[in-house]
Amino acid sequence: MKIECPVANGLSAKQIPSFHWASVSRNANHDALVAWPAERPMETNRSMSSATLQINVIPKRLLSEAEAAHHCGRPVRRFKMECPCQAVVFPNGDKRFDVKDLDGWIDGLKAGGASDGDDIVTRLG
Repeated sequence: MKIECPVANGLSAKQIPSFHWASVSRNANHDALVAWPAERPMETNRSMSSATLQINVIPKRLLSEAEAAHHCGRPVRRFKMECPCQAVVFPNGDKRFDVKDLDGWIDGLKAGGASDGDDIVTRLG
């Protein structure tokens, strides 16, 4: 899609009659040029019209080790030592952690069902 910019073609922004123009300072290093149609006056109360936006998010079920650690709120090093969940290994060697297993582990920790010391020692080697 090609968008023609009259300002880039040598015209000053204020020479384009169908729009009102204003310079808005966003911060000390950046100014923005704002335009709105001339037939519609700029609203003085700055109220924004409302709109409904529907976003469908499909969460991933299998997470990489870093994503799984983040999901559990643990640093990756601690996650490797603490997490009893087995990774799903794909034929190409990728390892992913199932969100359902991670959530089950966290639910078990909340219920006092944390694994005993022998399990932890076994996992640490």
